[in-house]
Amino acid sequence: YLGPEYRFTTRFLHTGQRVGNIIQGDLIVRGGGDPKLSSEQLWLIAARIKASGINEVTGKLVIDTHFFDNYDRAPAWDEEEVSQRAYNAKLSAFSINFNTIAVHVLPGASVGTPLNVWLEPAPLYMRINNLGKTLRGGKYTVSARRGEDQGSEVEIQVRGNLPVGARESVIYLNVDNPTRYAAEAFRAFLQQEGVKINGVTQVVSTPVEGQELYSYTSPPLSLILKDLNTYSNNFMAEQILKTIAADRYGVPGSHAEGLKMVSDFLHLRGINTDGIVLADGSGLSRKNRFTAKAMTDLLTVMYPRFDTGPDFLASLRVMGAYGVLSDRLSNSPAHGQ
Repeated sequence: YLGPEYRFTTRFLHTGQRVGNIIQGDLIVRGGGDPKLSSEQLWLIAARIKASGINEVTGKLVIDTHFFDNYDRAPAWDEEEVSQRAYNAKLSAFSINFNTIAVHVLPGASVGTPLNVWLEPAPLYMRINNLGKTLRGGKYTVSARRGEDQGSEVEIQVRGNLPVGARESVIYLNVDNPTRYAAEAFRAFLQQEGVKINGVTQVVSTPVEGQELYSYTSPPLSLILKDLNTYSNNFMAEQILKTIAADRYGVPGSHAEGLKMVSDFLHLRGINTDGIVLADGSGLSRKNRFTAKAMTDLLTVMYPRFDTGPDFLASLRVMGAYGVLSDRLSNSPAHGQ
């Protein structure tokens, strides 16, 4: 439906007028569902806005999320166990870092001192509660857990111990409010670059028009799918499913419309769908059902396709190579195939 060269677009606009180095209006970020936008890219965009001569925005930072509907999890996940681990990240039209935050932990300088802990990125509304200690020896027992995002400060509590001289440990947690996370990270990057925003941050689910400052486009979908399959990234799969719906049905993109299009594709290609249940885009829900027959039919249909076949094959996971489960088939002729 999208094609190997499809690119996700995140647009940066403003309302009002630009007078010298000041935007007399709001700064708008219009999310486009990009599943691979990172804090590094967001920082570079902030630097580009500063380099364009803008020092101040008199209005608000407005985040336009109308590209997706308001469900931040797949509807089929409602009955599933909710985890703070990265594999269970929520969704948003404007997201960064797979909607996860990295909690970095190092031992202190000496026995009995607190652990050294920092966040990446470090939005101002997130606060570390460091209860960890540095020990003379022993096992790594460090863990992290975040509080719920109720619109005020969010606490990330770190517990456990690390021995003196231990290597850095990184714990990835999903975030409770992905749009706020991305927005406040972007605001912090703008502030670091010397761009002041006077107003509050506002999230809207209807289109906001303005004059374009900058448009960021992602790598092509073919490369994004390779990362998705190599690292088994549920978040990326769900974002792409909703993007299919938004692109082909019109905004806002929803799971229901995306799943209907996947089902239609299977039927139109003559793939045997007996016993199949498509509950989400990633397979995370236990309600999903897929048969070996359907998988074989799908591979047989995709292999000879001139338009998408080569990119489809290149995106498939190579067991025993890099990525998740890289120790699979280590003693088999299938290793790395």
